[in-house]
Amino acid sequence: MKIFNLVGIALFATIPGVMAQGDDAKTSALMSLTPQHQQTVERVIEVTLQKPDGILGKPKTVFELEGVVSNTKLPELIRSPTENSQVKRADTVTCFSLNKRIPVILIRSTQANDDWWVQGVCVPDGRNRFVSSVRFGNGSTPAGTRFWIVAIYPDAEQAKELRPGLSLEQLPEGVSQSTEVEVVRNNPS
Repeated sequence: MKIFNLVGIALFATIPGVMAQGDDAKTSALMSLTPQHQQTVERVIEVTLQKPDGILGKPKTVFELEGVVSNTKLPELIRSPTENSQVKRADTVTCFSLNKRIPVILIRSTQANDDWWVQGVCVPDGRNRFVSSVRFGNGSTPAGTRFWIVAIYPDAEQAKELRPGLSLEQLPEGVSQSTEVEVVRNNPS
């Protein structure tokens, strides 16, 4: 039996027995997952495995569940700072990778209509762990200002467009993201 890992959860993606080909079979493979995990599946790839000569029975169809595309918020991907921590104007964010994708960190104040700002490039800091240099506001931002941090996990094409300093009105659609972490700036420098 082949095991696949999806969002840190081991799933048995081999469907026992012979299944019909086509969309109905893919749907039944997906329906075998819990509703929470169904929404995180990007696509189902159908692979037919031929049995070696001499083994009786029909070929078995295997479904591989691949990727994450929903805006499902995944907890505990941002390691630090933690919820309600105090941060400096220039600080760092530590987070984990997801599905071998490098995270991109975005920050925005909690004030209405503020944009998300793409932060410094994440660099490796251990196994599946990344660190990014970040800025919470500017020199005139008062102490006590609250900010949200989010890590998003774009594919390679999307990541090329997310350069540090770029501002976004909203988070990209269809890109996995961490749960937002709210922090407070402790001093103006």
